[in-house]
Amino acid sequence: MRKNIVILTFCLCLILTACGRSQETAPPQTAIVQEPPKTPQPALSTCADFERFHIGDYILNNNVWNKGDRTDYTQCIFAHGDTPPTTMGWRWDWPGDAREIQAYPEVMLGDSPWDAEPVTGGLPLPIGARDVLITYTAAISATGQWNMAFEMWLTSDPAPADHNITDEVMIWVARNDLMPGPLVYDKVTFDGVAYTVHVAPGHGDASGDSAATWKYIAFVTREPQLSGTLNMSHFLDYLVEKQVIEPDRYIASLELGTEIRSGAGEFILSAYEVTMPSAESVSAATPEDQSADANRVTNIPGLPPTYYEATYGKLTYGFYVPENYDPAQSYPLIIHLHGFSYTKSDNLVWYSRDIQARTPCFVFTPKTPPSWGDWSGWWDTLSEPMQVTMEMLDQLIAEYPIDKCRLYVYGISMGGEGTFDLLGKYPGKFAAGMSVCGGGRAEWAENIAQTPLWMFHGGKDTVNPPSLTEDVYHALVAIGATRMRYTNYPDLGHEIWNVAGSEPAWTEWMFAHSTCDTTCPPPTGELVLELSRSDANTLRLSWNDIRNPAKKADQIWYYQIFSGQDLIGTTEFDQTTFDLPPDTEGGTFTVRAINYCFEASERSNAVSAGD
Repeated sequence: MRKNIVILTFCLCLILTACGRSQETAPPQTAIVQEPPKTPQPALSTCADFERFHIGDYILNNNVWNKGDRTDYTQCIFAHGDTPPTTMGWRWDWPGDAREIQAYPEVMLGDSPWDAEPVTGGLPLPIGARDVLITYTAAISATGQWNMAFEMWLTSDPAPADHNITDEVMIWVARNDLMPGPLVYDKVTFDGVAYTVHVAPGHGDASGDSAATWKYIAFVTREPQLSGTLNMSHFLDYLVEKQVIEPDRYIASLELGTEIRSGAGEFILSAYEVTMPSAESVSAATPEDQSADANRVTNIPGLPPTYYEATYGKLTYGFYVPENYDPAQSYPLIIHLHGFSYTKSDNLVWYSRDIQARTPCFVFTPKTPPSWGDWSGWWDTLSEPMQVTMEMLDQLIAEYPIDKCRLYVYGISMGGEGTFDLLGKYPGKFAAGMSVCGGGRAEWAENIAQTPLWMFHGGKDTVNPPSLTEDVYHALVAIGATRMRYTNYPDLGHEIWNVAGSEPAWTEWMFAHSTCDTTCPPPTGELVLELSRSDANTLRLSWNDIRNPAKKADQIWYYQIFSGQDLIGTTEFDQTTFDLPPDTEGGTFTVRAINYCFEASERSNAVSAGD
């Protein structure tokens, strides 16, 4: 038991406020005063620091992990036998009013990451192992500040050590004048018992003996629970579902103890049993068995029947399969990268019957919670979530009839940064990319220039400043790149994805590209420009529609309007008029068309405002 549950309160308040979490604290709990039963003199007892007794597979530990230099305390453990079932417990007297937890006398099972004790009781186990049960009956009488709490240490490796601790999960079933530092993250009920949930990243060893850090999670009961059965899988499944912890962790050890800050008391554990899952369920839960076919969840409410979700190592992902696809044909694939913390399973526009009827495609939606990392590393190597995403992409390509010439990447906000990152690190792999309110590094321009890219940004974005996109755009222009377009919405802020998605060529432009066919002639139609007055104060340019979707050259994307040699505006392909500014006096104007592969038509005839 090594932690400081006080120092992170202010830090986490800022974190949870930014995420929109309630700043509610857990409700107060009535002090537990239940006199322990009178018992015979114990056969085993000691008051020596860190002394231990082996009670079958269990270890009774006189843990004073954070006492420091103190000598003014008494803490003793005892047991009435060395074979379960037996009564065991501890007494303590910690005078004064310490600011931190001082001790955690405990009964433990497993392979603690904090010491070299031999493995006991069938642990470590993958956290996906079903029905890890703890049945207990306890009594406590104490003053001061304390709790009674179960604890699970989770690690990234089946050989636990302090350097591979990832999470500390505690279940407070009783307490007196003590609260976890983190504010309330959520409220849940398991087996009829209500808990508040508290989460704090970046936790560490308050005693200073280790530099390791991990995520601290506490479930706190509203009412004391001095007896019962806890299914630890309920707590772990919830945390995986909420993406608070990763699905490939291991339970290193299970512990029950009393965190003591101050006061005196006695704790009696008259019944205690930990039941492990069968060997078959443990085998089924081993992370190494996960693949593209493992843990698939289908028939998710609100989503198409051909959509499923699954896990691959740390990665949770969604995958949409085109309805009635022909395995003998190949189909495009879109990687959809979500924004920061937005890992919901939405019914994306890519799944719509309209798009799928025109261009049936697979859609890969990897998910990275904030606890794991960003899509873009902003450096020379991939972030861990992106690295696993690309590994999973290779598996999907091997399993499904995916056209490797028509891989596309689309990202929003943090996902838009991921678009830049992938195009910068995989030049030429993707047929096209879109970044919405994202951004990247100007140094990536030479690689990014090898992939058609459409960038969107709001001029008043205060989350990702427009410069994150514009710096890359200007770097592309500086090296003579031509296969990019930047659409800026000067009066909009960060949340522009719906506006960008309403652009008339939004999906057609992307699907028009293939790495196996990069040839594209310029538009062939002849533009005829006219000048007229739409009213007494407005001069209007209008021209003929030369778009022909059946011909690659004539898939017109947008039009450019010039005054002399200066570009003064653009319109999308479905708008063939342009109103000149009211103060326009004189000038010669032309228009030209740009098709989906960035080729330009001949300019139209010139018209003059002074005529």
